[in-house]
Amino acid sequence: MKPTKINDIIIIGAGPAGLMAARELENSNIDYLILEAQKKVGFPLRCGEITRTDTFTELFSRHDYSFIKNNISKVSFRIDDTQKVVRKNLVMLDKAEFLQWLSVPIEKKLRLDTALLDLKKEKNLMEIRTNRGQFYAKLVILANGTNYRIQKDLGLLEESAELVPCIGGFF
Repeated sequence: MKPTKINDIIIIGAGPAGLMAARELENSNIDYLILEAQKKVGFPLRCGEITRTDTFTELFSRHDYSFIKNNISKVSFRIDDTQKVVRKNLVMLDKAEFLQWLSVPIEKKLRLDTALLDLKKEKNLMEIRTNRGQFYAKLVILANGTNYRIQKDLGLLEESAELVPCIGGFF
């Protein structure tokens, strides 16, 4: 059976990476669709968001949006017995509000409550099976954050994934 619609790109996940990818594709007039399992962008919230002030300003022209809740100059975090202190100008975001703001320009191409069930390659197409039907794309971007279930289920990870805390691009 020939698919009725083939997207150039389908993005799985409407978190920061998926929404930023969608915005870039939108600005480049590339055909895409973004699929998100949740019923609302930004919920349920699993973590906060801190990023560098200069990088944020470079991406979004300014840093005085309502979803910016605090300016931070030092962050300390611990992994096992190692403590790391980062001294940079950072902004703390209300992540849910930020994600909802990010989604506004691309909301017509966003399918909420659309959970990935299976993903497989069919000749030169990717077939994406969801709870809302099947989708087809030439390329799939997995933007599902630190949830490695999809990659594990598809056999894309040979070893256990290692979680590395990231603060605004710092490792």
